[in-house]
Amino acid sequence: MRTRANHTGVISTVVPQGAAMQRAAVQSSSIATVGYDEEEQVLEIVFCDGRVYHFLEVPPERVLSLLRAESKGRFFNAEIKPAFGHRAVGRRWG
Repeated sequence: MRTRANHTGVISTVVPQGAAMQRAAVQSSSIATVGYDEEEQVLEIVFCDGRVYHFLEVPPERVLSLLRAESKGRFFNAEIKPAFGHRAVGRRWG
């Protein structure tokens, strides 16, 4: 697994072949990482406090918009949270 930053400041993690969920650490005061399974169209949000949620049927264009947003938290609250079904998955620590 390798990590790199691109020109937009998004830190991307290159996941080995065959891993479905691709995750990226983001610069945000509320969101720690964003993961996406393009085949299943599942968006995973890990908040800074460790809560993990999966958002269902999220198209890839919306995920890209989230990753490019100046304020990830603001975009999430306005464009993702009210528009897509979700489920709490658990908590991550560390």
